[in-house]
Amino acid sequence: MQQRATDWEALRTLVWMRLYELAYCCDAYVHLDGFDQATVDLRSATGPFVDPGTPAHHAPLFKWLRRWGCRQFKIGDETIARTSLSVWWQVWHEQMPAPEMTLDQAGDDVLDVIATAFEDLRQRQASWQNRQDVGPVFRRFGPAGASKTLYAVRPNSCSPWDNPIRQAEALPGTGAGYREHLLNSREALAEAVADLGPDGSVTQLPALLNRPDSSPVKLIDEHDWARNTRGFTPPTPAVLAQWAAWAQVP
Repeated sequence: MQQRATDWEALRTLVWMRLYELAYCCDAYVHLDGFDQATVDLRSATGPFVDPGTPAHHAPLFKWLRRWGCRQFKIGDETIARTSLSVWWQVWHEQMPAPEMTLDQAGDDVLDVIATAFEDLRQRQASWQNRQDVGPVFRRFGPAGASKTLYAVRPNSCSPWDNPIRQAEALPGTGAGYREHLLNSREALAEAVADLGPDGSVTQLPALLNRPDSSPVKLIDEHDWARNTRGFTPPTPAVLAQWAAWAQVP
């Protein structure tokens, strides 16, 4: 216990995302975001995770991706995207982490696999785009489409990765960039948990933040989405202290 307490104190000095910031942004996400119902509908159709090897999961997945803003997955070209997904899964299904593995449990070797699978998927075809100047253009899954697909498939270890979040991190939209993003998310989880003290656990976060249906890695995405995509900046500790003083009952 003494060693763990010492480790916690060392980590606590490196915090760049406090637990209150995570809580604030996740609460903002609830009020700003319309994506939760889409995910509820997806999980109702597929269960807790999408299995790309099950053809019945394809239609709910691509419908969810379109609802999550991925315009490259055109309804008219969905057969192309389905084929790309199936071929990709044949390559990677035996190497991907188990559905139950959480990001904080994922070692560097697991992140290497996820990053390489991401790099493969992002380059696969999603559809054709008809352009008057050059004719049909090959549209790929892309970084956002690949990351959201990975989240649907492995919601405990992979996170969505929208363009504004990627730009805020100054990372390339490649497998190496996605790996770095997951490392950032893993560190952010550890740092937020540090505010709970030496006996804190990542598994406590969803219930504590009133987001029981969000995996810990999804909480980081909700924070990043509210903060970087929608511009919700958490108040400073001084502002929080002032609010707390105002909230005291005489």
